[in-house]
Amino acid sequence: MEISDDFQPISWFTVNQWVTGDYLCLTNDFKFLIEHYNFNNITTKHNDKLLLWLEGIFLEGKKKYFNDLFALRNKNLEELFESKTQNILKNHEYEILSQINLK
Repeated sequence: MEISDDFQPISWFTVNQWVTGDYLCLTNDFKFLIEHYNFNNITTKHNDKLLLWLEGIFLEGKKKYFNDLFALRNKNLEELFESKTQNILKNHEYEILSQINLK
């Protein structure tokens, strides 16, 4: 998620696997993880307000943006694959794979 200097959400985005040093997650796996994720396990008295804010933004993203975000990511990956680009998932020319500005 991209946020402004005054902590207003600007956009949701997906990044290539080299950015996080992790593996690319398939859409169905993401949907499962998103559906079952909750913030309750990481709440403490020191971070509860921040986590409530994050949870609200996450829930809005889940309802309004994530399906389109992952569809756009998959479309962009498919186009890169068809263009015969080498090592798409490790190519540093491709950092952000999809981005949706918030309305």
